[in-house]
Amino acid sequence: MLKKLVMMPFSMSLDEQEKLRKFTLEENLFRGRLFARIIIGVECAMAAVGIAGSLLKVHESFRFSFYLINVYVHDSNKYRISLGNR
Repeated sequence: MLKKLVMMPFSMSLDEQEKLRKFTLEENLFRGRLFARIIIGVECAMAAVGIAGSLLKVHESFRFSFYLINVYVHDSNKYRISLGNR
């Protein structure tokens, strides 16, 4: 049944196409914000655990702070735009 529906020709007016485009954009922005909040929450939790582990000297095999420094300081230099010699 689904194959038949997908293969059936249909047309959308320009107004419907514009509404679909706006709806899709809004939905993608919402999902992107939600994903960003989840990632930031996880990274904050990992940073808190890393700080607590460092202060309590529980285990030193992996320090999340090294990951944070690498991701947010080191990797951000890769994406800087060079404005030429100043």
